[in-house]
This record gives sequence, C-alpha cells and structure tokens, in this order.
Amino acid sequence: MTSCPSGVTSYITSTGDTMCCDGDVVGDKCNGTNICSLSPNTGSGIQSCSEWMTREWKKRSDRFCSSNMPHYFGKWQRGSGNKEGCSASIPTMDGSEPYQPTEPQCKIYQSHDEEIANADSCYNIKALDNLVCPQANATKSIASYPVPGRTMPVILKCNYMPPSGKMPVDCMDDKSITEYLRKSGSSDKDISNWLKVCVAFCGASKAYYVDRTLTKPNAQCVNDMSYDAGSGGAKGATAGTGPVNKEFCEELRKGGIDLSSSNYAKTAEVCKSAK
Repeated sequence: MTSCPSGVTSYITSTGDTMCCDGDVVGDKCNGTNICSLSPNTGSGIQSCSEWMTREWKKRSDRFCSSNMPHYFGKWQRGSGNKEGCSASIPTMDGSEPYQPTEPQCKIYQSHDEEIANADSCYNIKALDNLVCPQANATKSIASYPVPGRTMPVILKCNYMPPSGKMPVDCMDDKSITEYLRKSGSSDKDISNWLKVCVAFCGASKAYYVDRTLTKPNAQCVNDMSYDAGSGGAKGATAGTGPVNKEFCEELRKGGIDLSSSNYAKTAEVCKSAK
C-alpha cells in the first residue's frame, strides 16, 4: 500500500517515517491518532497500512457483506454521507471503491429504516443470503409492496416444492413480514399469533406443508389482518393502505390462501378494493 486510507492525512515524522494521521497534523506531529505507517520497520509499534487495511476491511466485510458480495468498500471514516457497500469485486488499493465497478454490489444505508426498505441494501442482501427456507432447494427473492405515503420494509420470500410435490408454494420470511406489519400498525401480539398459523408466512408454511405439525391453519388470522387494513383501527386507515394491498393479496394466494373460500370472505372483500 503506497498511500494512506482515504480521509486520513499522511505526514513525515522527525525520524523520516511516513505515517497516516486521523486528525490534524501540526509540523511533524499528529494531533489525533496514528492509524498506520507507510514506512517499513518504524519501531513505533504502529502497524503497516497494508496490515491495518486487511484487518479493518475484513472486520467490516464480516459485519456487512454476504457470501456473493464478500468485499467491503468505503472510506476509513464511516458515515457522514460517505459511500460504502459490498461488492463481488475486491476493492481498490485505498479500499474506497470496487476495483471492478461493473461487478454486483450493494449499498450500506445510514439508518435502519432505509436498510430494511431498500432491496439493494447490504442488510437485505445479507439477510437473503442467510435466509433459511422451509426446503433447502427453495428459490429466494426480495419483494416490495409499496403503501402510499409510507416507507415500507421489503419482504424476503421463499418459493419451494413441498414434500407432496403437487405444486410450488410461496411464503414470506417471518422476520421481514414482522417488520412490515409493525410499520402497518399491527400489534406485536397479533403478529405473534399470525406467525403461528398463517401458511403465507414461512414458519407456519413449513409447519403445515413440510413438518405436518400444523394440521389446521387458522383462516381467521388472515381475516384479522385484512380487517386491520380495512378499518385501520384507531388510525382510521382505508382499505388498501394497511398491510393488505393488491400485491400482498396476490402473495396470500400464492401462499395457499384460497380467497374464494367462505372462510376468507372478509379478506376477499378487502382485497377486492385493495390498491
């Protein structure tokens, strides 16, 4: 490595060593922290910049990156609007950009709300990579169900063939659907109950189609969701502005919810007017 990490100042000490300072440099002294050295064998105990970057970028890669985009890139000083993310490409020498900018990459956003709402966030890409579906050969994807006037989380999905082999089943990841429903105003108590019995959600889907430990899915759970969306409770939302919108209704159908059944009359009513 021949230059200091981006955002860090290089200077020459009184002994002729080239150091990298995170802070102001006055004369030949660092009024901050010496991050690393560009000179070999300084005797000061400061690690070389190549060693420092290898260790620091590995820590960041382990924290933020998925197996298919394993290389972190960004500036030494994180935040403050600085661009950072993960890429399938190794980073440039100073670590600030992917060496091959055309390789797949994701973005690290500044807030959790942004992270969960954007399909290109490294948070969601890594979550998708780590997602355990009801069957190992499932196809994973990220779906977005916009609600006018709100920033809604994306939902991670699995599409898999159950042991019966009759037809593929879609389900929505329990963690991401929980985030989505919370943003829609549903209570944690209701969400907890729905996760146990709604086969449109992956935990219950696995219990019903794979493990056969859920013998009778509860139709009322989807009806309750639809009612919350349609009435809005104390918030006064209208049909289609809560957790059940047009795309969400389609996911219920793919997950095995028969909206033509009398069991789901309330759901079908809300879905009919969903936007």
